[in-house]
Amino acid sequence: MSFVITYEQVLGWIVAHAGGSDKFAHTYIGLSIWLATVILLRRPIGSFRTLIPLIVLEGINESIDRIANGSWMWSETRADIAATLFWPVVITILARVGALARPGAETAESAGDGDDRDTDSGGET
Repeated sequence: MSFVITYEQVLGWIVAHAGGSDKFAHTYIGLSIWLATVILLRRPIGSFRTLIPLIVLEGINESIDRIANGSWMWSETRADIAATLFWPVVITILARVGALARPGAETAESAGDGDDRDTDSGGET
């Protein structure tokens, strides 16, 4: 139980000194965990696998909050989960559909194999 108390005190200190609400802390920490996962796993930004550690850690965080509060505070829990996951999920989906590609940059689908010759000439020249 002392871990839960210490954990909540540390989080309270971070929120108090971050200059925003706890939702801002959830947003920034969620993005930081997700970006660290992308870098450490060396996976593309559009990979849904990079969201798994974030989802697990947010679940642990909300479970600790439940222990500290004595019961689930569902409206607060839902808001915390949404704040934590929103931008990583949005960025992952946008990367997956190619919306984050640079203008004029070739995507994997449009790049082909680099051979633009007509190979269906039927042997006629």
